Amino acid sequence: MIEQKDRVVFRKGKKVILRPVCEDDVGRCLIWINDPEVTQFLATNLPLFLEEEKEWLRKRHENKDKDLAFAIETIDGEHIGNVGLHRISWINRHASFGIAIGNKEYWGDGYGADATMTILEYAFNSLNLHKVSLSVLSSNPRGHKCYLKCGFVDEGCRKEQHFSNGQWVDEIMMSCFREGWEATWQKYQES
Repeated sequence: MIEQKDRVVFRKGKKVILRPVCEDDVGRCLIWINDPEVTQFLATNLPLFLEEEKEWLRKRHENKDKDLAFAIETIDGEHIGNVGLHRISWINRHASFGIAIGNKEYWGDGYGADATMTILEYAFNSLNLHKVSLSVLSSNPRGHKCYLKCGFVDEGCRKEQHFSNGQWVDEIMMSCFREGWEATWQKYQES
């Protein structure tokens, strides 16, 4: 864990801190992205190697006008996952959202929801985005429920879009609009 005086804090939620992903995070990210239990709900199932993970990080730094990635840390300083806004369109004021809680000890305890709410606050109130979109596999009901709680709504479904764990699963398309999200944010702040 990082000492508080040396800690980078880009945004702070109730349970998490978002900070830029750094080179020291690559080893943890590599472990997570190669763990089938973690990636079962992601759009990747091929092995990734150290150089590929370093390249992913380098591209985030080079393209931060269109692709923002943040490390998710607990308030105590434990790096537990990553979250990002991708394919940002400044003209159309929208972005795609992605999140992975790689440290399984923190699954189901609200860390993903807090990271989602924290990055949505940044997307809408600092970047002035209008819409943030994501897709979630139908085999991930916990994730779908979390996104609904955070203000996302279902927009459509791509039937049998992904092959995961030996079966075809649907991809649910979801979006969160600033206008509707503001009430969700207010309730979240009061809870």
